[in-house]
Amino acid sequence: MRTTRKAAALALALCVTAQVALAGPQPEVEGREYKLMLDPAQFSGSGSTLQTKVSNYWNALRAVIQAAPLSRTPSGSMAFDQQRTVMFYDVPSTCELNNSGYILRERVNAGGTRELTLKYRSVDRYVAGAKNVAGNQAGAETKFEDDITAPFKAVFSHSSKQAISAGKNINLVQDIIDLYPGFSAEGFWNQLPLAKVGNLTVYEKTYKGGLVDLGSKNGEFSLTLWYTASASITPTLVEVSFSYGDSDEQYTGKVAGNAKLLLEKMSAMPTWPQPNGATKTAWAYAYQPGFCQ
Repeated sequence: MRTTRKAAALALALCVTAQVALAGPQPEVEGREYKLMLDPAQFSGSGSTLQTKVSNYWNALRAVIQAAPLSRTPSGSMAFDQQRTVMFYDVPSTCELNNSGYILRERVNAGGTRELTLKYRSVDRYVAGAKNVAGNQAGAETKFEDDITAPFKAVFSHSSKQAISAGKNINLVQDIIDLYPGFSAEGFWNQLPLAKVGNLTVYEKTYKGGLVDLGSKNGEFSLTLWYTASASITPTLVEVSFSYGDSDEQYTGKVAGNAKLLLEKMSAMPTWPQPNGATKTAWAYAYQPGFCQ
């Protein structure tokens, strides 16, 4: 009887191994990013006034990082990084991309260079990892990451960003396939129209430079401010994030534990957090009622 059970166990193990082999290798989680929405009213202003408010937040955050029970070491400062515009594209009315787990986002920097990102997100690592989102333009960058939003909601994100030409239209699903050939496997009709989500152009400013020692990894902070008009001095959304990574997915329990505790302590700071605020993508999709029905 014992021999029979061993044989059955061995057969099962071989079967599972064969199934994994057929499924193909999964990508490594090369990055982990933790995100928290902040109160936009705390960042009203422009120029040196805005920089002072960003610095005030960083100083308050430094105190949280240094205090027990986290007791870690912050370094650096938060300085202006760049300004650009952001747009999302989807199928009008049905929003089939978003409903299928996809995000199609374009960023245009101050010099006019266009960058397109196709991203798939899922709570299931293996579903997200199996998606072929690779871009076909020179310099295309594909990433597989763990995105964590406060209080602690994690999703796996598989994305590819690439530069696109000034004249490239994003009008049809075929335009996605032209740049991300693996997307054709999703079976969308290639003539489905695409439009700018909510007819919205976001004006984005980013600040970077703050660091936190999480153990064997440093977390890098980024502050993102979104405006609905280029001349506005009061942002509509503000997000702070910190991230760390490893190309071999070597994350220790100490690093992950410190990162989780830091997100919790950031969420509990007085004045600054907006814990119930919509994420950037969710807000963009809700901007124009009726775009998604």
